[in-house]
Amino acid sequence: MFESFQYQLQKERFQPILDSQADLVIVDIDDSRFTPAQVAEIAAKKTVLSYLSVGQASNVRWYWDKSWVDGNGDPVAGRAPGWLGPRNAHWAGAYEVRYWEPEWLAILQQGIGRILDAGYDGVVYDAVDAFGHWGTVGGAPDLMKQLVMQLMDYGRSRKPDYVGIPNSGYPLVVDEDYLASISAQLAESVFFKDGMPRPEGESDWAIKYLNRVTEAGKPVLLIEYLAAQAPRQAACAKARAWGYVPYMARQQLDTLEPTWQSYA
Repeated sequence: MFESFQYQLQKERFQPILDSQADLVIVDIDDSRFTPAQVAEIAAKKTVLSYLSVGQASNVRWYWDKSWVDGNGDPVAGRAPGWLGPRNAHWAGAYEVRYWEPEWLAILQQGIGRILDAGYDGVVYDAVDAFGHWGTVGGAPDLMKQLVMQLMDYGRSRKPDYVGIPNSGYPLVVDEDYLASISAQLAESVFFKDGMPRPEGESDWAIKYLNRVTEAGKPVLLIEYLAAQAPRQAACAKARAWGYVPYMARQQLDTLEPTWQSYA
């Protein structure tokens, strides 16, 4: 389905993305601000998707109301919607969400609608692993599976060849209905972390799930955050050995990096 891809969420520029040789390019509709005409020109040459976080909210997105939080950024009871959870301690402006709430589903469907209306081919669902935050909530992984499948159904109701790709949440692919529903799986930092090789056991944990995706005939798109040429070559070789489609990037995702073939 895809032999190469690129992923850029900041400082996207139209011409380099149009001219790139990748089969698939993923950007952020709110950062790139490409016009529908520009998206159409890109989509005529390759598949183009937009980022959409389904497991966390952000105070810079179109749906946000600043009255929901106090001066410290904490949700205010009685003003914040029921789906809005606590601040994420690791990302400024990010919040956990009760993603099983119908109001959150409606927001995400609106997000998919605006992405498709702009001419994109589909969506990358970020923060699918957010069910890990709600460990005390019964069935949290199943609720995330349900959400992603509902979004896939909605996207395909709008565009029959809609492409929907979850990022993270690898254990969910054990569910055959979920695996059949998604178009591919995005993964990050399977072989390297902070520029160093991961312990073999950590990589093996991810691989056992990702191989279910490739065995189902669907692509695994792997991002490794590496800067130097030698580890990029090593990461590409590891990924290709497992049948994954790799992409080497800066952690900030603010540059359009070469496709993996440059490191082969």
